[in-house]
Amino acid sequence: MDARRCEVIDSVATNESASSTRIELDTPAFPVPAGVSTAQFAGFDEEGRFQVQLSSGGAPVCALSTVRLDVGDAGVPVVVAYEQESPGRLIIIGRVLERAVAADPIARVDGARIVVRAEEELELRCGDASIVLTKAGKVLVKGNYVLTRSRGANRIKGAYVDIN
Repeated sequence: MDARRCEVIDSVATNESASSTRIELDTPAFPVPAGVSTAQFAGFDEEGRFQVQLSSGGAPVCALSTVRLDVGDAGVPVVVAYEQESPGRLIIIGRVLERAVAADPIARVDGARIVVRAEEELELRCGDASIVLTKAGKVLVKGNYVLTRSRGANRIKGAYVDIN
């Protein structure tokens, strides 16, 4: 497959002068369909450019991206658009999702209260102070100074109460 160079030019004009940034990308010379299609994110090349594997096969090709992708995202399906003015230039415009990410949200805010869920343990920490909730039902409050105050009754109930 023969490759050709394509350029992305970002120009900024001011009253005094004009400056431009030129980025060159290797792109294959292949027939480009109009519109969008799906491909597979293939990772990054040695210069950190996005690479996609087209369904037509062949070697991965360079692309620009409008979404954040990391090395760990290699292999995920993406939606690519073909830039009409420069055939062969691909732009990743999104990830393909088959279903909702999470059926039960980890944190829910409804305006009146916030619910945070955890499977095993939930910890709230600030400096030396912490509150830990465990799956077994334990509530552990730790700190250099702990104060409880109430206008009404301040009750301590349990099967037994151990002080010191």
